[in-house]
Amino acid sequence: MLTLGVNCTKSHVYLATVDGPTPERIAPGDRLAVSSSDWLSLEQCLTTQFSTLPTGKAAQIRIGILRRSAGERGSSVEAIKAEAIVELTAARLGLQVTLVPPQSLKAMLVCDKGKKWQDRAKELFNADGAVKYFSSGMNGAIAAGVAAHRKARKRDTK
Repeated sequence: MLTLGVNCTKSHVYLATVDGPTPERIAPGDRLAVSSSDWLSLEQCLTTQFSTLPTGKAAQIRIGILRRSAGERGSSVEAIKAEAIVELTAARLGLQVTLVPPQSLKAMLVCDKGKKWQDRAKELFNADGAVKYFSSGMNGAIAAGVAAHRKARKRDTK
């Protein structure tokens, strides 16, 4: 099973491929620029990215999207719109989507008391610093992918 983790921010959509309980590959090129004046381009880029994923009966593809939050202290409108476009594009292409609430990541990553999930994810997924441009955006995409992968595994074993 292959899971593509997605994290939308105000200016970028981060993508990370997860094959198993840990990331298979992380590439700085897996970052799409977001322009609030050109949502169609984002949809076309996502369609291209999703279309390059393996197909066929054996290639169970899932998209794990790190949820954005609305409200006074929530995410930017651009990030929320980008998340909606990712979700709609994946659904249009028939890909399974798992929405991952950020508050679930602390338990999933087994964080020590007082530790942020972002710091724990960096420890787990880039401890040796092998990924040179490991950002908080990529961090969220990887964590969403791992969470979606684990959630799917639990469902498949029931």
